[in-house]
Amino acid sequence: MKRKIADSLILASVNLSVIAIVYAFGFVKRTNDVSPLLALLVVPVLFLFTLAYTIRDFIRPGMRIQAILASALSVPTVMFLRSIKL
Repeated sequence: MKRKIADSLILASVNLSVIAIVYAFGFVKRTNDVSPLLALLVVPVLFLFTLAYTIRDFIRPGMRIQAILASALSVPTVMFLRSIKL
């Protein structure tokens, strides 16, 4: 039987990758024009999609473990979103 990767796990991984890129290039310090767009728009919107898909995957019996992993991968995203000062 072939196992499918949960959508929430993919989105959580992408979100974590975007945050790693933000930190790696110093976009958090708002040193260029891309940083506000990336840090203030892309990450929260992507997190909302991740949250919705995680809830959906928690409901599916075969995807619950992957939804738990997606939740664990979303912890740094929540910490990043709480650290943004407008």
